[in-house]
Amino acid sequence: MVNWSASTDNNAVVSYDVYLDDSFHANTTETNYTIINLSTSTTYRITVLAKDKDNNMSAKSAAASATTTDGSSGGTATELFISEYVEGNGGTNKAIEIVNLTGSTVDLDGYVLKLERNGSGVWTTPLALDKGSVKSIVPGDVFVVGNGDNSAPELQPYSASNPNGQVDLVQPNNLDTNYGQPVNFNGDDAVALFKDDVLIDIIGVFGNSEKFAINVTLRRNEDITAPNTTFDKTAEWTAFPENTFNGVGSHTVTLSTNSEALNGFKMYPNPVTGNKLFFNINEKATINIYNVLGKLVQSETIKNVNSSINVSKLSKGMYLLKLYTQNQSISKKFIKQ
Repeated sequence: MVNWSASTDNNAVVSYDVYLDDSFHANTTETNYTIINLSTSTTYRITVLAKDKDNNMSAKSAAASATTTDGSSGGTATELFISEYVEGNGGTNKAIEIVNLTGSTVDLDGYVLKLERNGSGVWTTPLALDKGSVKSIVPGDVFVVGNGDNSAPELQPYSASNPNGQVDLVQPNNLDTNYGQPVNFNGDDAVALFKDDVLIDIIGVFGNSEKFAINVTLRRNEDITAPNTTFDKTAEWTAFPENTFNGVGSHTVTLSTNSEALNGFKMYPNPVTGNKLFFNINEKATINIYNVLGKLVQSETIKNVNSSINVSKLSKGMYLLKLYTQNQSISKKFIKQ
């Protein structure tokens, strides 16, 4: 994001032109602008000029130079890890949530979940996480794998008819999948995340059939920012009563306790049938919108309690919206119709 001081004139200043490497890039009425779709590890020159109501233009500002990163910094983790485990009591209702706190978009190619049934000492039924329509996880977002026979709305895919759905990848519960493996665990089955067949993170104890999590939801603690190949339930996980599904679809890391910006946050309508997406929020925020491939397709700043952004340039389909305030962030899915 580029910021500058408001320009003054004997005639009202109404907007600013933003130039990227001396080429016109955008016009805005704000004193900041977020430039998206830049190349990584590249230095850019940004200049700004002011326009008054009669379209008189000032001289360009002095150039500001900035270099984009390669995506290897800005996060708190170096790898994906499991952030929630749901083993519901009643029906199937099983899910695994995986979080990306690396600070960059992570391609799911090579990542699989595996199951060890009843302490057998053998990993079985690898499930490739990129086999569905979602191929990557954007920074700060989660990826949820659910059993095909789940009955809870939260543990099913998001859709216009099920706006509470949080599942990104469904494993069918049938003979071909050994009835939903690896997402048919029963509280004594270890589940693990692998990358290129290397163990990254685990929930449960391999080779031990002890019932460590039957009829329970386990959520990774907010101060955990890295995977662990040794399961430590006491130090790293918090247990919630059976059929606790309200935390699935997002993961919180330790944040400031002073901000109440997201209290009462609303985004509507969803699905979006027109060209406007509206927000109710308590302070200034940055909004990034990603497509299902994890590509940033739109970035905006909102300032008012009741604000809106224009999404007319988005094609029909599903999107992930990430909203950032100074101390907090939240992720929401929406459909453009």
